[in-house]
Amino acid sequence: MLTKAFFKNPSAASQGRRILAEVCKNCRAEEATLWLISRDGNSMEGTLNQGATPHILENASVPVSQSQTGLVAATGIGLCLGPEAKFNPTVDQSTGLRTRAMVAAPFRHESEIAGVLTAINPIQREQFDATDLEELSWRTHILELLVEDLAKSLPHL
Repeated sequence: MLTKAFFKNPSAASQGRRILAEVCKNCRAEEATLWLISRDGNSMEGTLNQGATPHILENASVPVSQSQTGLVAATGIGLCLGPEAKFNPTVDQSTGLRTRAMVAAPFRHESEIAGVLTAINPIQREQFDATDLEELSWRTHILELLVEDLAKSLPHL
């Protein structure tokens, strides 16, 4: 099982954040986050973040059963959500920033869903679209390959 400890490694963290920065740039999003499923399977744990509050989001946790990231993890299906969607308020309360829209894609490790990659709040538009979901899914795949490669040299994590 892939855990947050893996991403504490400087190489994994640096390369992961670079991919998140590319997500923000290419999806024109305010921020991007990698969420991993907790060991007990009940929570989504913020693991890496590119945005205004990484110190908060990389320590955040939301229930799988009460979050859009949990829905993506449970179904394995990416999605775009607009302003009408109901987002779990926990993260917004912690960061002081409002989630207006989200695009999310499942993240796999060893053929199992291990988490979700999200981008929130599109810049100068109301919501994300299919092109953004395609871009996010592509970056998720690149992150999966990176993790697979790094796991060979960091097997103890």
